[in-house]
Amino acid sequence: MTKVCILTAGKGTRMGKLTLHTNKVLLPLNDKAIISHIIESFPENTEFVLALGYKGSHIKQYVSIAHPNTKFSFVNVKNFDGPGSGPGLSLLSCKEYLDSAFWCVCGDTIWDTALENINFNPGKNLIGASHVPIEQISSFCSIEESQGKIVKIYDKDPNSPTTLVFNGLFHINDTELFFNALDDDKLINGEHQISNGFEKLTTDKLLEPLVINSWVDLGNYKSYVTANSNSPNFYFKKNNEYFYEVNNQIIKFFGDPLIVKQRVQRQKILARVTPKLTHSEQNFYSYNKVAGPVIYDVITPSIFTKLLNWLKKELWTKPSGSTGLFKKNCTNFYKNKTLMRVDNYLDKYPDRTAKLVNGKKAQPIHELLDKVPWEELTNGTPTNFHGDLQFDNIIFNNGSFTLIDWRQNFSDSLKYGDIYYDLAKLKVGIDIHLKQLKNRIYEYTNNKKNISFILPKLTMADELLSLLKSFLKENSFSSDRVNIISSIILINMAPLHDEDLANIFWNSGKEQLIDNVVLKS
Repeated sequence: MTKVCILTAGKGTRMGKLTLHTNKVLLPLNDKAIISHIIESFPENTEFVLALGYKGSHIKQYVSIAHPNTKFSFVNVKNFDGPGSGPGLSLLSCKEYLDSAFWCVCGDTIWDTALENINFNPGKNLIGASHVPIEQISSFCSIEESQGKIVKIYDKDPNSPTTLVFNGLFHINDTELFFNALDDDKLINGEHQISNGFEKLTTDKLLEPLVINSWVDLGNYKSYVTANSNSPNFYFKKNNEYFYEVNNQIIKFFGDPLIVKQRVQRQKILARVTPKLTHSEQNFYSYNKVAGPVIYDVITPSIFTKLLNWLKKELWTKPSGSTGLFKKNCTNFYKNKTLMRVDNYLDKYPDRTAKLVNGKKAQPIHELLDKVPWEELTNGTPTNFHGDLQFDNIIFNNGSFTLIDWRQNFSDSLKYGDIYYDLAKLKVGIDIHLKQLKNRIYEYTNNKKNISFILPKLTMADELLSLLKSFLKENSFSSDRVNIISSIILINMAPLHDEDLANIFWNSGKEQLIDNVVLKS
């Protein structure tokens, strides 16, 4: 049996705000956590030892859901952030589990298994080696080879004579020799490094290079973003909420355990229209992937009409019991939350105020919001609700629908929300083709105080909007209220995203407020 130690204890500070809420090995790469890529790079019967530290409980939760048939041992590294911490100390903490030959891999190291033919039972000591541009050698431990043996290791030395660097993967056959050397308390840049253990193997010429040409370094924000450059869901990410797809399971992570708790409770309320949960942990829940395309991929006027009728029958049912706090919930959800999100956006992007948005005079946001008929908006219609009813969250299969990624609450209520919010979410999905937006299909120009943009729309948007308007009229709902709430939704989305997306949602919301409030007043 192959035995592998994965070092996951560090805080991942080079990843910036991406690791504020979880460990870096749980960051998604092409919709799969980094640690899953590592686990799946080894044979199926591999036994893993995980060195845990920062947000270690998240890792335990994740692997129990994503890899339930894999054997794991967990080691809590007591010092993962203070003086003397480091990958060497993390590995030393796992020593009792590594009394025979083992592999070790840092939590930010992956490679393409299709391109590498690695012998996982090599019977010798190996150090993973890859070439980097010469200007990057000071960021890595570079290694010097002679006649198939490693003769010297340069620890982040800009004067290293070689561009061959340690890539974070290695195999130890002489475990006692290695751990005796690793036990040396010598620190490099204040950290206990793995290179302490390599020194004795190098001196005795017992360490050989394992050249890996497909190595991907995920150790810093820039390299991680580059690795995700073709992932639409990454572009739409929130750093306290991540999505994974592993072994035909959809796994959702939230930094706030209350969100998970409430979503699990709401799934029971929405059981008729959502997939059944397969697992739930403090920060995660999962369900089997639902077969079929999302509505964006198959939408037609007839399917949209069928969807509206299905939602009316299966989702938007009247709540039982008292709804006496509903107006207060609407006030908190629409007005108070919007004002808070506006402050968040202005704190995040204080210099983004435009005088013109797509050629229209853009009043300051608070002047626009003062014109919103809040009293009318807070007189909502309580029903069961989804809360994020856009077309990427609706799956169509053989004439039936399934809703995914439901919202956890409507202000303080889990049982009911305002039907107008769901209707406005549908309108946002028609006005802006969010799936194409995820793929960065848009035009956006920020010329000082004049912002212009062209956002992707459904080719049949006008026809769908007409059908929605007819549905609203037939069921005695206000089109004007739906239009205003859809504007507010876009403004609320802005501070949850970064840079271009944030500014697109912000200014699109402002433009719609100008159309729906200012120009109609």
